[in-house]
Amino acid sequence: VQRLISIITEWKGNTSMPIRKHDQVLAQLLSEPIIAAIEEAAAAADAPPGEPQPAVRPIPRPSVPPGPAPLPPPSAVRGIYRRIGTTLALLGAGVVAGLIWYFSGIFTLDYLSDTFRQLAPIIAQSPWWQIWLIPLSISAMELFLWPHRERRLGIFSIRLILWGAMLAFDVLTTYRGMLPIIREQDLPFVLPADWRWWLDHGTSLLIGAAFAYLPERTIRWVLADLWALWGAPLWRRIHRWLDNSGSGS
Repeated sequence: VQRLISIITEWKGNTSMPIRKHDQVLAQLLSEPIIAAIEEAAAAADAPPGEPQPAVRPIPRPSVPPGPAPLPPPSAVRGIYRRIGTTLALLGAGVVAGLIWYFSGIFTLDYLSDTFRQLAPIIAQSPWWQIWLIPLSISAMELFLWPHRERRLGIFSIRLILWGAMLAFDVLTTYRGMLPIIREQDLPFVLPADWRWWLDHGTSLLIGAAFAYLPERTIRWVLADLWALWGAPLWRRIHRWLDNSGSGS
């Protein structure tokens, strides 16, 4: 029992070892109350027969959260068929998100060229990779400027204002670019002029909001799942091979 306690204590104190998903359950089972109960059982076993033995507390069971079981992570996908199918689905979602982001970027650049005429010759003469830094910067600000952990009030306000401004700018430029496209579409039924105006503007605004929200978050989700599916296992194998080769030398 003492050897088991020392192994558990050494395992809990070794924070340099990476903890996988299934190790979290083991860490919960090897919590402090359970170790204390094991120590009390060992003390009761070592006490002389004539002396009163300390009471052993019951080992608490780990609490199970209510509700349905959580979905398995992408790394839990087993079998080459499911892994390839999941990879193709993720790549398809990434391609769709990339096309949405591309057209949203075109609408943004068109708005800048039409509204700010000083920028029109600069945008026309600059290399493509310099021009596309503008939509890329807007997407980066939408992803990383949300102040969910910022505790400095001044920086919190600046980040929130910039994030809201970039999001509104993205929505409005896409709305402006989609409006003439929606107006050219023929409906299978006839609507009054007022209703058609509301339908065109409402549809364009909804598409602008979707184009501003979906692409960046979809691409981030796709990259995270692809890394968990292929990148992380490959990295663990490379890391294990480097450790084994280093220890062998």
